Amino acid sequence: MVEYLFNKIIGEKNEKMDMLKKLNVKFEKYTYKCEDSIINERYEKICQKKWEMYFSNPEDRGNPDILGVYKKEFKIPENWKTKLQTRLDFPCTFEYNLAHKTYNASLIFLDDNKFLAIEAPSSKNIKSFFELVDKYDISHFVKLNAPNEYSEDYYHFWEDRNTGEKDVLKFSKGNVKLLSYIWKNREAGNPEIICDMVEDIYKGNNGKIIAVSCRGGAGRTATFIAAYTLIKEIKNQNSQGIDISNVNISIDRILWEILIQRPYAIAFGTQYNNLYRIIDTYVSRHLEK
Repeated sequence: MVEYLFNKIIGEKNEKMDMLKKLNVKFEKYTYKCEDSIINERYEKICQKKWEMYFSNPEDRGNPDILGVYKKEFKIPENWKTKLQTRLDFPCTFEYNLAHKTYNASLIFLDDNKFLAIEAPSSKNIKSFFELVDKYDISHFVKLNAPNEYSEDYYHFWEDRNTGEKDVLKFSKGNVKLLSYIWKNREAGNPEIICDMVEDIYKGNNGKIIAVSCRGGAGRTATFIAAYTLIKEIKNQNSQGIDISNVNISIDRILWEILIQRPYAIAFGTQYNNLYRIIDTYVSRHLEK
């Protein structure tokens, strides 16, 4: 049943990738230590194209009095605020890859990687949260927000599922390794720490789902998901004999693949720039060897 769901989502995701081609979206190639001005210019173009992709009224971008009207291909759940028991004031998931019928979480597929992008749970939706994480075969759970961020209601789910072993949780499908990093909302994360976390997960993932969570499961969550996917692709190319200085990757390609699976992903220029600096850090480590 789960495998059927995965294949269905991947099929719909591929259809949405075809929409990008019709919009003439360009996937810029990553360059080492790219200048901030170039990165900022690229991000502005992405924001413009994002409106063309999602909404039937792209001409209204920038008008604070008019909301975007989602195209039918990017349908969001009806009554999403109540249905998903979310703390957010904007929809963070599409209907087609919703991971649980009453929780703000998306299944995301990038290359051969599988992820869950998850809003951090509260006492109001913790039942649905546990149903979600118990449904899927997860290897790692990455928690990126502080437990008391904005003094909001955050449920300490890791305390309920503690195995007694440090940073190991018990979900229905098996034990899951917990990785935690307090990454301030709307700010750049520490590239060194993020690279270390990616390396840790890469060693023990075995093709299972990686669950990633922050306040809304969109900005920091998607930035981490993109970083993991890009670093894994660099590793794959390097293992095929391609020198680290000549790897061919595109941050934009991964970003767009996430955007068609999770709205409001990497929603700030600081997060997009952060991705470049995370990849710079990983490349620098290996250039120095």
